[in-house]
This record gives sequence, C-alpha cells and structure tokens, in this order.
Amino acid sequence: MSITAQYSLDLYRAAQHGDPHPPAPGRHDWRVIAELRDAARASGAPAGRRPRGLLARLRGRASGSSDSSSSHSSSPSGV
Repeated sequence: MSITAQYSLDLYRAAQHGDPHPPAPGRHDWRVIAELRDAARASGAPAGRRPRGLLARLRGRASGSSDSSSSHSSSPSGV
C-alpha cells in the first residue's frame, strides 16, 4: 500500500469516527530533522572527531563537498 493510499484510508476512518484528520505525510519531516540535529549538537561529540551519519552525509552533499568513498573506478571494459 502506498503512502497516499494509507493516508486516504486514514482520512476516511477519521471521518467515519468523527476524529480530527491526521497530518499529511511528510508534514513534520523538517522539524524532526532539526530536532535530530539539535540532539546531536547537544550530545557533545569530541571537537576533533569528523561527523558521521546521515545528517553529516546530507550536509556534505548540500555543500558540494565530495567524499573519498564516492569516487568510482572505471570498469574493466573501459565503458
């Protein structure tokens, strides 16, 4: 079942029971990411340590920096 189908079903069920509508999928994603970032900053990682994890990788992509693990070698066929 897709996210859209699940959300439609949730809307229908909420209407049938007189409950408030659930939030749309993805509505709070940026808030969750900000809270994860703030929690990581508050954890106090050592100053000299390179940041790791999903947020660090996303931050690196946004800034345009390349990672050494992302370099690809050419295939043996030369294609």
